[in-house]
Amino acid sequence: MSRLIGRPSIIMVILAACTLQAVSQQLQPRERYQLHSGDQLSIEYTYTPELNTTTTIQPDGFVNLRVGGDVLLAGKTLVQAKTLIEQSASDRLKNSAVVLTLLDFQHPYFVVAGEAYAPSKYELRDNLTVLQGLMIGGGSRITGKESQVVLIHGANTPTPEVHVLNLKDVGSQKIFEKDMALSNGDIIYIPKSKLTKTIQVFSLINGPLNTAVYAGFR
Repeated sequence: MSRLIGRPSIIMVILAACTLQAVSQQLQPRERYQLHSGDQLSIEYTYTPELNTTTTIQPDGFVNLRVGGDVLLAGKTLVQAKTLIEQSASDRLKNSAVVLTLLDFQHPYFVVAGEAYAPSKYELRDNLTVLQGLMIGGGSRITGKESQVVLIHGANTPTPEVHVLNLKDVGSQKIFEKDMALSNGDIIYIPKSKLTKTIQVFSLINGPLNTAVYAGFR
């Protein structure tokens, strides 16, 4: 039985590449980017260019504008932010139309944590799935439990969702049916297997175990 042990093999990479097609019905168009603190914006007033400015969203989510004062933009899309800026300036400007450009922003990301070979924060590019994200994180260690991989979806939202996925049988077509698409801020967590403590005890007594012998017992 194929397993996610060590760095992904060529076969595993090919299987991961096929995931997009296998779970195409689960992949949804990525949500519109929502502004965050630290994002930099260029605001150009179409009919009053002397008011053009570059601003950064403050830690509290507001920007302070010469025309319009404090405007809450964090959590808004660019379209929503444009509307809010125009509304805030409409009391002073006859025509408050603006061109809003995002200059710098928080890049979409996902996190691989737990018993992965390379746990870290990674940039989320294109449409990735949990299996592909796990590959990017180096795959699961022998101490990881691939049959209960935890996906925390929407970790940055008030209502995060927790899904438990069985990604143990890489060689099986059914694994693609259980895979899920990643979204910005998602966390892939690989818990420790029951074998972990046994390996630690035997390693202290007899030295490192032969992982090939124990790989099938998770």
